[in-house]
Amino acid sequence: MARNNAAALSQGDYLCFLDADDWWAPDFLMEMSRLIEELPDAGIYGTNYTIVNETRHKTRVAEIGVEEGCERGYINYCQTYAKTMYMPLTSITVAIPRSIFDEMKGFPKGIKLGEDFLLWIRIALKYKVAFLNKSMAFYNQDVDTANRGVGKLYKPEEHMLWNLDFLASEEVSNPDYKQLVDNLRTYGLYPYYLSKEYHDAAKKELEKVDWKKQTERTRKQYSKSLLWSRLMFKIKVLLMPFKHAI
Repeated sequence: MARNNAAALSQGDYLCFLDADDWWAPDFLMEMSRLIEELPDAGIYGTNYTIVNETRHKTRVAEIGVEEGCERGYINYCQTYAKTMYMPLTSITVAIPRSIFDEMKGFPKGIKLGEDFLLWIRIALKYKVAFLNKSMAFYNQDVDTANRGVGKLYKPEEHMLWNLDFLASEEVSNPDYKQLVDNLRTYGLYPYYLSKEYHDAAKKELEKVDWKKQTERTRKQYSKSLLWSRLMFKIKVLLMPFKHAI
């Protein structure tokens, strides 16, 4: 809602967003303006980004699944995202024409995890997506996990993966979208599948997945004993602080 309110108060023809703990390269806006001039037919513009995690000594450029040798151009958002599961568009790397932001009525209300994805996918399924394959923003992960949205279990009504029924027809007609959303389900719903509170809800949602097109590793992950998987997951979570300290 803060982003929607800020957009309503702003006056520019294009909207960019920057979270308080992240930052842009000095020429981010210049490069974005250039991309808009070169590819004026896009409904949304994005750039690559650097994931900053100095605590774990893993600062790296996101391995977004664009075509090899691609420097800038239009991309198939669903194919690109599904290829490596690195987000091609994030809230700190996009520029959106105001007219399209208003057409989509901004970010959806009531969603606490993935509200940005729900906006990007609606745009990407209707308009072209322009992408600059150059790191122009820095996504900071050196923050207290208590202050981050990831790693928490949200109620189904607050989670993007339980709020995709409005795109059910796309799952039938668009194989690229189907592959992406199934990948997101098998990856994002695993902690819910293991939890006692949300297991049944996650299991029902996972019934929508075309398991034949999931990797063998993913199929094996879900075929293991639930008790064993819960134990291994708890051990993994408990060991994380020690692993990061090494």
